Amino acid sequence: MKNDKKKNKKNTGIGKVLFSLGLLVLIFNSLSKLFNVYQVAWVGAIFEFLWLPIILLLFIIPILSFIYWAQQKFKPNSLYLFTMLISIISIILMVFLK
Repeated sequence: MKNDKKKNKKNTGIGKVLFSLGLLVLIFNSLSKLFNVYQVAWVGAIFEFLWLPIILLLFIIPILSFIYWAQQKFKPNSLYLFTMLISIISIILMVFLK
């Protein structure tokens, strides 16, 4: 019983990190679609520096979220489910917005 509580706390920490990264990816993609990031030189430089890690996170986060959500036996109030939904929304926005 004690080990389950430790594992649950560890999963909660991982869930918060994944959720935060999912929000970061969503915000990054949304801002890059809404604003001309190359209008200001240093903003464009930061964008160019971060685009590859953001793309990698965009596809890694939903996979990790699904794995951890499956370990929680697909609980509907899990943070991993919400992280996966945010990541899917981010992918859809990235594909369909110009």
